[in-house]
Amino acid sequence: MFLSLENPSEYLDGETRAFNYYALKTVLQECLNRKKDFSVISMELDEATIIENYASNNMISDVLMEIRSYVEKTFKTSCYRMNRMTLVFIIDSKRISKLNTYLEILADRFSQPWEFKDKSIRLNAHANVLCCPEDFPYDGSVQELLDFAEDSETYGQTIGFIKRIDQKAREKRKRIRRRKILHVVSDAIRDDAIEMYYQPIYSLEKKSFTNAEALVRLKDEQTLGFVSPEEFIPLAEKKGMIMPLSGLIFNHVFSFMSENSLRKKGVNHIEVNLSGLQSVDANLPKLMKSLLMKHNIAPDCVNLEITESIAVTSGYMLKKNMDELRKFGCSFSMDDFGTGYSNLSRIAKADFEMIKIDKSLLWPCFKDDATDGTKNAKILLENMISMLLQIGRKIVVEGIETQEQFDYLESLGITYAQGFYFSKPLPEAEFVKFIEEKNSKKS
Repeated sequence: MFLSLENPSEYLDGETRAFNYYALKTVLQECLNRKKDFSVISMELDEATIIENYASNNMISDVLMEIRSYVEKTFKTSCYRMNRMTLVFIIDSKRISKLNTYLEILADRFSQPWEFKDKSIRLNAHANVLCCPEDFPYDGSVQELLDFAEDSETYGQTIGFIKRIDQKAREKRKRIRRRKILHVVSDAIRDDAIEMYYQPIYSLEKKSFTNAEALVRLKDEQTLGFVSPEEFIPLAEKKGMIMPLSGLIFNHVFSFMSENSLRKKGVNHIEVNLSGLQSVDANLPKLMKSLLMKHNIAPDCVNLEITESIAVTSGYMLKKNMDELRKFGCSFSMDDFGTGYSNLSRIAKADFEMIKIDKSLLWPCFKDDATDGTKNAKILLENMISMLLQIGRKIVVEGIETQEQFDYLESLGITYAQGFYFSKPLPEAEFVKFIEEKNSKKS
């Protein structure tokens, strides 16, 4: 409806009156953003020369118009022209349970001839089926999704009209994506092309934003779009790129802190994530010290985040690095607490000033169904927070999205709050503006 009302001529294909490639890209981006199941069905005509030999050069357009009309009437949905020979329609989350039925109906129709004026044509065609997130992740770029859907070589060799993506095809896509990401990481290191975002963290004691988490972003303008650290950090570790990359990250963060005098604006420290290999690298203390001195940053302005899994599984080298950096003035927090490796006795012994409770422990407390699962989730979270406070740990809860969640956590006595309720991660200039506006109101 939006595409039809906004600017019809911009979004329509002139030959078939289906929505065009630009419209398809816009709608698929919205589907990815919603993060709900959907499927892309692309109907591709084979052997175009056979169709063209039947009549004039306009025959392909006539055929596609007929297919569009059939799909829109039968499935009550819009068609999009992906390329010269392909039409696409999308099955959204509300109708995904009917996918197999739709495919059977479609296959049956294409098994029959199509009537065009005085000619009856049996079409050579197939339908590719791409399901999200089974075949493609929500956090992938829309251009990569379109390329994947359009590349017939990535599909399994299913016999018949319907062709579904198989495990071999998924692995091929992953291999191609990994190669692309490694190129992006390599180029970013060479060209100093990373971007840093900062998510404000609210102090319940100070009633202001006293901390922030630094988040690195890599972007490929051509196909990948923004690449998540969850993807590129493990690849950078595997290929020996993590230390030069971490040097860039620390350099950007410390330069940003220094140039914008963040402490004078009320920001006491920035939290920076350490990967598994970073945390046990013998050169980490030396790197940190040299960069802090280079930018004239006080060590207590930096809090290093180590994920719960790394803290539990790492040994002597991690403790050695933590001891040395703590003596220098840095502090540490355990990130993603509650994601599967929790061990309170280990936390009691470890030198973590702060514990960051993962959103996966918070969100189940606020499901609408009010089942025993919701009640048990609250019992678990409340007792966990109580124990952590009793052993003297400061607590950050991540993933706060509503006033109700914040009020509940405030009543439990948490130290800091982080999440979209306050702000999404912001680029540098927007973060500085946010801090100046919010913290000045407090003062």
